[in-house]
Amino acid sequence: MNSVISYPWYRAARANLRNESWWLRNTSGGLLNNVHEDPTETWYTWDFSHPEVGELWATACLNMTKTGAIDGCFMDGCSLTPSPLPEPVATAYMANKPLWMAQLQKKVPGILICGSGGSTRPGVAGSQVQNWGKHGDYATREIPMLQNAVAEGVVFEAHAACGSGNISDPYEQTKIAAFLVAAGSHSYYMCGGWSSATVDWYPVFDLPLGPPLGNATLEDGVYTRKFPKGAGFPHRWSKRQSQSGER
Repeated sequence: MNSVISYPWYRAARANLRNESWWLRNTSGGLLNNVHEDPTETWYTWDFSHPEVGELWATACLNMTKTGAIDGCFMDGCSLTPSPLPEPVATAYMANKPLWMAQLQKKVPGILICGSGGSTRPGVAGSQVQNWGKHGDYATREIPMLQNAVAEGVVFEAHAACGSGNISDPYEQTKIAAFLVAAGSHSYYMCGGWSSATVDWYPVFDLPLGPPLGNATLEDGVYTRKFPKGAGFPHRWSKRQSQSGER
């Protein structure tokens, strides 16, 4: 469930639409329809500076879990605050939004996932990044965010674009190696696209590496992590770039 956009197919969006005082507006008084105003979009956005809106949004997720069909919610835009907002609205929005999420986590039977930038939120059980390997700089983006989630005991979903699926492909090796360097017991990797009807699954995902023998070490720009049934992929990552190199 999107935590920025009040999509019209949400039942809660209808209640939001009926109360004009709840509509999120920018510093010029214009309606915000996304993180930033987009003239091609016609959505409304949740205004978490109003407690009633936070309650409405949280209840929408909670009601879905009460059906028994699902036990949690994916909260897209979890860490985002639309802008530009009047200062009092921005302050209240940024204070209230994470509190509603933490309170909601205590009420749902399963987990909430904070999507989609890979950040974590206090009191929220899961995190997700939608573009694993976006810039190819795994040492400064992907590996640290996954290490942080593991250290906090948070479920993490690494969502990458699908490639060849060939274990001999350096591009595929790099994506998966970066994940294996930091993955914990509740870390998950998948690939797919916006219109995927099924989850792509390649033989490389079934390699029997076994549980890691310890955390990764970083020495001279090289991350190393050992597994009982495999040597892993040889890669060198620096703080400036990710590149194939010597293990």
